[in-house]
Amino acid sequence: RVNSAIHKGVTILTTKITNRYGILGVNGQYFHVVSIIREFLETSLQTIQAYRMSRLLPSMLLNRFYVVSLVLNCWSPVIIHALLFRRDEARKRYASLASDCALDLLSCMGVTLITVLSYVGQYASETTDFGVNPWYNDEWTAKALNEFQMIVVVSWSDLASRAIFSLGLLMTTTNMKELLYPIPRHGNRVVDFTDSSLDIPKTIKLKSSIVPEPRSARLLPGKEHGEKLMSKKWWRVWEITMRGIHFLFFVWGVAVLSLHIQASVQPSLQQCTLQVRPWAAIRPYCFLISLDCHHLNISGQREEVDTKWREFDGSTVVMMVIKHCPLVDIPDTFNKFHQLISVKVYNSTIVEWRESAAITNTNHPAFLSLMLVRVNMTNGQLPAGFQSIDTPLNLYDYEFCITNLREVPDDLDLKWLTGSYVIIKYSQLQTVPPALLRIMPPYFSLSGNPISELPPEVFEIEGLTDLGIGDTNIRELPRNVTQLSSTLTSIFVGRTNISYFWSWTNEMLGRI
Repeated sequence: RVNSAIHKGVTILTTKITNRYGILGVNGQYFHVVSIIREFLETSLQTIQAYRMSRLLPSMLLNRFYVVSLVLNCWSPVIIHALLFRRDEARKRYASLASDCALDLLSCMGVTLITVLSYVGQYASETTDFGVNPWYNDEWTAKALNEFQMIVVVSWSDLASRAIFSLGLLMTTTNMKELLYPIPRHGNRVVDFTDSSLDIPKTIKLKSSIVPEPRSARLLPGKEHGEKLMSKKWWRVWEITMRGIHFLFFVWGVAVLSLHIQASVQPSLQQCTLQVRPWAAIRPYCFLISLDCHHLNISGQREEVDTKWREFDGSTVVMMVIKHCPLVDIPDTFNKFHQLISVKVYNSTIVEWRESAAITNTNHPAFLSLMLVRVNMTNGQLPAGFQSIDTPLNLYDYEFCITNLREVPDDLDLKWLTGSYVIIKYSQLQTVPPALLRIMPPYFSLSGNPISELPPEVFEIEGLTDLGIGDTNIRELPRNVTQLSSTLTSIFVGRTNISYFWSWTNEMLGRI
């Protein structure tokens, strides 16, 4: 009995809240109050989403489309309540729901779907990736890393906002469906009878002394359904309050539109290969910067680079490319790039990359990859900026190709992370540095270096899977490899003079 009473009480309470005539119902007297609360919450979250889009999506068309939709939704109360359906309550409610539903759908699925569709055509099932090595394409990578944040859930607040959009979409569509339902007419069904004496008149005139309750009063908030009509004074206060709220939403829309226009007129920088335009930004935001000394008509000296890098907000830079610079000297401004994940230097000469501007975990906690291609370094040695003891905790990728690097510090294994990928191709190493072996790289390539002899320890690195020694001066592999790595599966020996393989290689061949 107790359970039955509780169940009955919960059912009654739920009905009073969710019924179409209840507190949250589309035909309820509190419809406008609930609608304002819901619209305020959703508009706040949609404004936050529009701001995130301005920070993450470089597409001005998509940003403009979403902002226009948000502004129209802010202005819709004024348009619907004051202009279009001022005296038609049913259409007023339906139009309000339809407007909210459209923007909820766009917020919940529209932006994500549009972003995903732009990548569908690029996906290749053969490689299970977006083409062949797309992550080496700087512009594509920087764009993808930012746009994917609009597709996947990146925080608890992001999850909460998406859930609210989904619930809002469910609620508005349910209310629209209920509003279109016909109101059932109660009464007994009468079957045709042949006896004419029992014919019932088709129309009956009734006279009633009951004055029907005005429709507006039934739709306004009250303590209980069926209570006294609101006083004219309270009605006037309610009407002024509603107009004030609608005006507030109108001003909200004007503010959003103004911020978007201000962001749209930000200047485009030549060195910003991928630029976004967030609201209220003082300086341009660049996700991918390309310091092309040839196009910028500079040589790469410290003062020149410092001037160029101060033209934008350094805290937003994700990837950096330095190319065609004959005298690269990195200024301390580099420490302001806190979101940086990758640096590529191409066809340049690094004169100095001092320790004060080093790649560190303190200033670059998200750093992942360092790549040098066709680069010369002073005296063929690693710059101090690559040797910080405060190495970023995610920096596991070092790729050097066609450089004049001829030696590395003996304590490099104390600075670079153990397990880093080390690729030093077509450089000037004449021997295999012991420090690189102590790093225990899973992928290790010294192809193209003038190395004539390999120590046995190269083949004994536990965790090493791929080893590249092709296009070197090696004539034979070491004979006394006693502890062959149990993970080694591939050795690239192309374009060498190796003509004989010792018996220890049989163990590795059996793994292929």
